[in-house]
Amino acid sequence: MINKDKVVIMFFVLFSTFKIFGQNNFPAELQTEKTDQHSLITGSRVYCKIPQKFIFFKESLDYRLDENLSFQILEINSSNFKEYSQYFTKKSLDERGLKIDVVKNIKLNSYDAIYLEGPSEKQGETKLILLFGDESFVVIVGGIFKTEDINGRNTLQNIFKSIYYDKFLQLDPLEFARFDFDLTITNFKYAMTSPNLRVATMIKFTENGQSDAQNPTTNSLHFKVLFEFNEYNAEGYLENIISNYEKTGIKFDKKIFSKTKINNQIAYVLETKIQYLGKVGIMYQAVILFEKNPILFVASSYNDVENYLTKFKKTTETIKLK
Repeated sequence: MINKDKVVIMFFVLFSTFKIFGQNNFPAELQTEKTDQHSLITGSRVYCKIPQKFIFFKESLDYRLDENLSFQILEINSSNFKEYSQYFTKKSLDERGLKIDVVKNIKLNSYDAIYLEGPSEKQGETKLILLFGDESFVVIVGGIFKTEDINGRNTLQNIFKSIYYDKFLQLDPLEFARFDFDLTITNFKYAMTSPNLRVATMIKFTENGQSDAQNPTTNSLHFKVLFEFNEYNAEGYLENIISNYEKTGIKFDKKIFSKTKINNQIAYVLETKIQYLGKVGIMYQAVILFEKNPILFVASSYNDVENYLTKFKKTTETIKLK
């Protein structure tokens, strides 16, 4: 389940090793327009001017000049930037022990934004961060450069200063998906894509689409790529999946996955009744061990559960890697 706390934690992880640093010389207001020199950032509605020789890496979703100079832009739709902004005041960050020297509220065209700067967890590196959005989305822009590389810092800041957001651009929700499946079985609609710090991996579908993206008890499908999962760490990883859901308040009738096969692929499956927010439903989870990228499928329903359980099982049989 996706909520604001998860995204806030994601930001805190990013800043958890920052120390006091930097000069507060980033502009207080950015007025940008899309030009012929702008490029669309894959998987987002963000355009920016990408310097020559920067190469896009699909695995990590970042653009790199070399190992010492890179930037990444990720968009989280169906999220409210204004709800998160309270967590990124200088006072709020200091109270959490996140000592960042530059925390600056700015404007990017009509959007509220926050600029942050400070040393990275890696010795000799510095991170620049720009967050912006409105009531329907959050964009995270991050850059890394060698601290002594003034030209690198200027390059990243110029990229930040060129950013343009086209809110009405239509996106392909499965652009980053490493898998495909038959959505017609449930006829659910795309709700949201959520990135973590490495890659946009979680894709959510609900009965009513984006209008129910933040509804915790809507009937839904979740897909997630599991980079660290394998047969050797399966038991601990599966326990962690259950534990993470329990932390949100979900109560499970069963917690033990069974080992089976789905389309000749080793899979771990859990079918269980659940209770959440006073409602009783079912959850069907399947971890399918595709050789390159194991896929976690989580489906839940709080009405017409037997019908949906059948559809959830049929859906897992259609999942395949691209």
